[in-house]
Amino acid sequence: MTGKGKKCLWSGPAAVVLTALSGPAFAQDSGGLNANLSFSQGLVSSSEDGTYGQTNLGFTLSNVTPVQDLQFEISTGLEEQLSGGFDAEIVDPALSLSYGIENRQSALDISAKYARSDVDSFTESDDPLSSVLVLDTGTRESSGVSLGYTFGREKLFGGAFSTSYNTTSYSGTTDTDLVDVERIGAGLDLRFEITPRIAATLGYNFSDTNRTGDGLDVRSTDVQAGVDLTVSETLNAAVSVGFDTVTSTDSTGATEQEDGFVFAFNLSQDRPNGALSFNLNSTVTETGRRSDVSVANTFETRKGGEFSGSVGLTVDDNGNTNPLYAVSFSESLRRSSYSVYLNQNITSNDLGEDALNTRVGADYTHVLTATTEFQTGLDYQATDYQGNSDDTSRFDISLGISHELTQDWSVSSRYTYSVENEDGQARDTDSRLFVGLETNFGWRP
Repeated sequence: MTGKGKKCLWSGPAAVVLTALSGPAFAQDSGGLNANLSFSQGLVSSSEDGTYGQTNLGFTLSNVTPVQDLQFEISTGLEEQLSGGFDAEIVDPALSLSYGIENRQSALDISAKYARSDVDSFTESDDPLSSVLVLDTGTRESSGVSLGYTFGREKLFGGAFSTSYNTTSYSGTTDTDLVDVERIGAGLDLRFEITPRIAATLGYNFSDTNRTGDGLDVRSTDVQAGVDLTVSETLNAAVSVGFDTVTSTDSTGATEQEDGFVFAFNLSQDRPNGALSFNLNSTVTETGRRSDVSVANTFETRKGGEFSGSVGLTVDDNGNTNPLYAVSFSESLRRSSYSVYLNQNITSNDLGEDALNTRVGADYTHVLTATTEFQTGLDYQATDYQGNSDDTSRFDISLGISHELTQDWSVSSRYTYSVENEDGQARDTDSRLFVGLETNFGWRP
């Protein structure tokens, strides 16, 4: 039961458990464990997939002290076929583990993660507001590990080192743009404090992406030098210049190279209720040079509402100019809360193709009684690939109500309606109703 349209994804941050690090730089405090278990069991009636049972399981474990942070999360779903004999299938398993330890001068973070899901139950970026929309059948598996180390936090000389390894693989798909990818990345950033207000910076970044779909191996190097300035107590500026090189090698050994000078400028001002910033940068990618400029503002209203907004432009090597914007607002009232968002940005898919992504939506929650809560939301997302016709869009609307039966258990009902569009394909719609029992409780082992 892995039909197109199933949306049962569970995900979370990841990391690897380490043995205790010895030495005064990594002294640990004893801290208690906190555990949490979530469980739901119900029936789903779908216009596309029929009626089936759905079970969701999740478990988290954390241990947080002033100097260390351990987070573990595992989750999965089960779909039970109710006709023709009982048959259960595991869907959307996810595992994540992270560990961090720090003191005043240094910090170490290590993480690892694994997730498997239906292709069209997720988007390609970890940031849902800047992701490429994928509509296809089949399964995606992703895994990765990362390590980061920061040193000299309060010294005249300091820096940070990071490295990561990630893989993505597909099975049962029809879209030729969905290709297996293997990525390796590393970066080193150094900071030299010249005066209390001026610091020099030096950075180096390397990445190697191997794609099986087009047989390309793409290597990117970036070297930059810059200056961070504290203009006043509330005003900060940063400027950097460097050189980027992106080399693509195909299966025959033939290479293509994009390179050039790059620069970045940032000006930010802290305000009593928020912050204002200006950003200008120019980089070199696999498809050529791209330059962006934007102005951003964040503030909190007198009633506690939170606003974040930015507007700008992006220009590529071919002279294509697109607007960039991101606006969000959220507020909690006496018996309700709501949020709205609007976002448009440029990103790339696994083949390095530029895509213009737009997303708009809203969520609303209202407490009807001390034990009953109503929720509704809508979301529209569209991806417009630059230079081809593989554009996609999806609209979702949802309604839900939950009622507490006991301190730990509640009964809930959720209805969702989805419309998916893809160039060259017929419109796909699905309505889905879930009714079931849910629980979520924590304890200290």
